[in-house]
Amino acid sequence: MAPLLLFQNSYVIITPLHFLNACVLDNNTSAFPYAHGKDTWKYAAENPGHNKFFDEAMACETRRTFPAVLNGCAELFTGVNSVVDVGGGDGTLLRILIKKCPWIHGINLNLSHMLSSAPESIPVS
Repeated sequence: MAPLLLFQNSYVIITPLHFLNACVLDNNTSAFPYAHGKDTWKYAAENPGHNKFFDEAMACETRRTFPAVLNGCAELFTGVNSVVDVGGGDGTLLRILIKKCPWIHGINLNLSHMLSSAPESIPVS
């Protein structure tokens, strides 16, 4: 839980809250560029430390919530042969899914800077 809480309370994530008024007045959809001069994904691409922090937070949330989805709705994956996780970060969700449903072929589709830290855990055939 620590990675998620630390990320949510980090300077990078809290600072945009100070720009919400500008965002609303300019009818913009995100305060992040006001605070950091670029959108979230460009910022992550240019800041490997923040990118790693983000990946750890998302993986933490996935480990906390996705097993409950699998335990409560495992039948959703009956007959599913492959899953593409678009924006799958370091592949945490796919590793959990494939451990529970080993017949599924998982593909983690993401930006190259996000995949660079992902462990290779799914054989490519």
